[in-house]
Amino acid sequence: MVSEKSLTHSHLSRPSRGLRLIEAAFGFAAACALFTVTAPVRAQASGQPEADTQTVTITSTTARKRNELAQDVPVSMDIIGGKDLKDAGITRIKDIQATVPGLVIETRESSGKISLRGVGTGDVGLGTDQSVAVHVDGVYQVHGSAGLARAFDMDRVEVLRGPQGTLYGRNATAGVINLVSRAPQMKFGAEADVSVGSFGLRQAQATLNVPLGMDTAVRFALISSDDDGSIKNLAVAGDKLRYLDTFTGVRGRLRTKLADVGVDLSVQYINDRSAGALIPNPEIEGVGLGATKAESYELGYAPDGKPTFSSRNLAVSLQLTKDLPNNMKLTATTGYGEHKGGQSFKLAYPGRPFGLALTINEPADQWSQELQLSGYNDRMDWVAGLFYITFDGADQRLASFYKAGFNLFDTDAKAGGSSTALYGDVNYRLSPALRLNVGLRHTKDKKDGVASSQSDVGYTVNPPEYASKSWSATTGRVGLDWKMNKSTMLFGSLSTGYKSGGVIPNYDPLKPFDVYKPETLTALEVGQKTTFANNAGLFNLSAFAYDYKDKVEFYSPAPNTFGFYNAPKARVTGVDAFVDLRLAKHVRWDLNASWLNAKFKDFPADLSVYDPATGEVVKIVPTNYAGNRIARAPKFSATTGLVLERLPVAGVGLAQVRLEYVYRSQVFMDFTNDPLFSTPSINMVNLSARLDSTSGKWYAYFAGRNLTDKRWIDAAVPSGPGFAAVNSGRTWQLGGGLRF
Repeated sequence: MVSEKSLTHSHLSRPSRGLRLIEAAFGFAAACALFTVTAPVRAQASGQPEADTQTVTITSTTARKRNELAQDVPVSMDIIGGKDLKDAGITRIKDIQATVPGLVIETRESSGKISLRGVGTGDVGLGTDQSVAVHVDGVYQVHGSAGLARAFDMDRVEVLRGPQGTLYGRNATAGVINLVSRAPQMKFGAEADVSVGSFGLRQAQATLNVPLGMDTAVRFALISSDDDGSIKNLAVAGDKLRYLDTFTGVRGRLRTKLADVGVDLSVQYINDRSAGALIPNPEIEGVGLGATKAESYELGYAPDGKPTFSSRNLAVSLQLTKDLPNNMKLTATTGYGEHKGGQSFKLAYPGRPFGLALTINEPADQWSQELQLSGYNDRMDWVAGLFYITFDGADQRLASFYKAGFNLFDTDAKAGGSSTALYGDVNYRLSPALRLNVGLRHTKDKKDGVASSQSDVGYTVNPPEYASKSWSATTGRVGLDWKMNKSTMLFGSLSTGYKSGGVIPNYDPLKPFDVYKPETLTALEVGQKTTFANNAGLFNLSAFAYDYKDKVEFYSPAPNTFGFYNAPKARVTGVDAFVDLRLAKHVRWDLNASWLNAKFKDFPADLSVYDPATGEVVKIVPTNYAGNRIARAPKFSATTGLVLERLPVAGVGLAQVRLEYVYRSQVFMDFTNDPLFSTPSINMVNLSARLDSTSGKWYAYFAGRNLTDKRWIDAAVPSGPGFAAVNSGRTWQLGGGLRF
């Protein structure tokens, strides 16, 4: 893995502890930079390397929509190579959170909640947006399921920290996750890979790369994975309920030239049937099993129905490029996406005469177009662009208490919208070592929806209700980066972020829609990036402070009541650090760590107290959640690894072994900071090993994750019966492959 860090800091109206932290961090960064500069670094390789040959000094990135060396980009980032993902046995994007400190991904239905540095959405679903923008081969993914789809045959995953709204749009308030697949190469190649693992895992992968002429090549990739499930069904002896890796993915990618126009077409389809089981949290249900006992992770499903889950995602990207005079380039990127998701399950509660049945159907689609003009000269690199996207979706769900004879709710909702933006970004060289970085983006958003809902409790909405709302915002950034010598760069920036407001179909028949305001964020960031001489390693340090306003939160003040609220003020400060050192010829050590202080400064929200017998409100308690920790914001997280690499195995090939330790402090799952809805501190040990033959024709590998078999609540719904999902405990995978 190759990681990059930078600094972000919020603009505050007066000196504060956060600003003093930044000042101290900047001074520390400068001191460390001066201390670590020893000798000029070796000449860096040009062009973009293959994922299999990445090193700490030549990793390339397209973080600023052009090829650059990652250490030259004044942005805090983590870059995970495709080979690193495969060696670690990672096929779920969710699992990269163990590699990227400060990143938390909580799965929910067919989507997930993504938070980075404490900035993230309070809920996911129809009419909502993530605060972390996810792009697949250059196309923004509206639906969370498409963005969090499976990873296979990847070139790299880039995680950009801090507001990236200038180049990446309105919903990049927290940052960006770029998923970049492997591009076709101008030489023939084929690979076949099979593996087995825990819980009866059976997985097969294959790739085929075919050149078709001087300028044309195609690449095909396929993966299929299945297992027997990891969680017991208490209602049916010998039955398993959670399917961790039941999915199929296929991708085709074409690169060619039509006259003088470059063409890059990628088509990806993933059918994921990996049901993440929802269970009644034993602690919440009063069973008192505790989060560390195995019984907490056994399900109590009714014997008359298994859970079903399906998430089918089609992602299409077409990029056309044309070189123009005066070092300019015109790029047109067209994207299309289609999602068809749904699930159905029944839950039986110990000692209760009936359970809950829920059926969900969530189709969605999107279409986007981006036109970008870029150029460079001796003093300046620049890019200007136009962006448009339109999207639609539906949410149909039926919740009932089976064997009790009534429906809790039956909803049929549709929501969609569009967004248009104009942007520009300039990197101007004030001197050979000093650059001014300026960007500006203006965005217009519109969302609308129609919803109807009825309930046997006695409420009906008829005819359907309609809602529509528009917003606009101008965001930007200004910053400097200074190459103080060949090995070290210092940088700082002030930037703003914006996440669109929402029109959310509700499940409450008396309130079919929630409309919330946009989120805004002002970030001050400073940092340093140092590359040691002779490829000896990297040292990157960053500190940041955010002024976070109108954060959107999903709120359930009482059972079966729902709503969305804008928390007026929150403050986030923190420090990121990354070290990658070559200790000896075949020995490398790395540390990736993050400290985070993310709290609400003002969040008034009345709490309704209900009479459990009548369901009537008996009183309203004025409440302010100021001082509470923001959900999915660990105070401290770190990953450290010791790597033995390129170890000669006589007569066979080269071996690599990585022993890794992951720590993350407690994470709350909602802003009330109820410890019942939290993930306790995580301590996880991972081990991966790989052997590549001398000929390069075959390889073998082993990946073990969570070797000490730690268990924890992985996701929760803090309302109603307190649904939760759990991690899978210890997993392992053993496999090998052939290259042709």
